[in-house]
Formats: sequence, structure tokens, C-alpha cells
Amino acid sequence: MMNRYFSSKERENMARLMAMVMVEEEAIKNYEKTKDPDKEMMKYLRMSHTMLGKAIARRYNLIDLDAARQMKRAASELCVVFVPEREARRKVKEVEQLKKTLHLSMSDFEDLCEFIMPRLCGVCSGKNFRHCAWKEFLHRFQVEVVNHKADDNTCPYCYEQAGWDVSQWQADIRKPLDGIVSDSDTDEPRK
Repeated sequence: MMNRYFSSKERENMARLMAMVMVEEEAIKNYEKTKDPDKEMMKYLRMSHTMLGKAIARRYNLIDLDAARQMKRAASELCVVFVPEREARRKVKEVEQLKKTLHLSMSDFEDLCEFIMPRLCGVCSGKNFRHCAWKEFLHRFQVEVVNHKADDNTCPYCYEQAGWDVSQWQADIRKPLDGIVSDSDTDEPRK
């Protein structure tokens, strides 16, 4: 029995098969418009189109309904383009780069930072900030610092070092994220 969900490789294969169905469908329509299409060739082309469609439908019937809907939605956005090989390789490289990039609106990015910063920087003592991946991330994307007076020994994102009274805030924040957020500056276990 086949898996009920697609692996990334199978999703890619299914997308290719769906693209082939679209290409075949267009080819059939174009050949039907010609004056005298070869009947034998048209028979095999239609048969190929039907068999490929049946194979895809069979696989769809074996997967989870939500996975099938997701794949159908993705397939509706497919566009098959034929280009010279050199240009195709360049396009493939561009797509591979896009797969490595998360596109996020500035508003969504700010909302994300606004949610995460108090939960990380609000409970951090700021002692080990030189090795903080989150601080590096915030710097890289030029997120506004919390402590504008930070010097070389102070984390610019540490609420406590910025003079904020976070004692009650820390207790409230730690509860829902207990075990997720940890301050690498201390060796004492969390309560």
C-alpha cells in the first residue's frame, strides 16, 4: 500500500505528471485544429492522455483528502513553459534560490518580532549576548533595539539591561513557554 501523504520527491513527480497531462491536452487540441491529423497518432495521444489521467487519479484516491486538496490547489497554479535549455537552467537555479528564501511582508515580520522578542529578550539576562543567534538575527534584519544606550558589554535587545521592570512580566511569559525558552546564561534549572 502506498503512503497516504506525498514525500517531497513524489510531490515533485506528481507535479511533473500533471504538467504532462496539461501539455498532452493542449497538443490534442492543437492537432484537432489541423486539417487532416493522423488518426492513429491521435488515437495513441488520446490513449496516453487518458492513461496518465487514470494513473494520477488512482494515486489521488490513495492519499489523504487534505493532501489531495493541497496538491490539486498547487496543480491549478502550474504553468508549463518551454524554453531553450540554457535559459531553463537559469530559471531552475532561480527557483532553487527561491526555495531557500522565506518571503514575508514587513508587517508580518514586525508582528513576529513583536511576539518573540519579549519571550526571548524579556527573560534573558543578556550576559551571553555575544553568542546569541537571536541577537544576530535581529541585527541582520535591522530590528529596532530595546536599549539605545547599550555599550560593548550590554545586549541592545535585553529588556532588563534597558531598565525595564520585567519581574512580573517574566513570570507571565515563562508559564506558556516553559521548557521552550531558556536562558543559556544560567546553569540553574527552571522552576
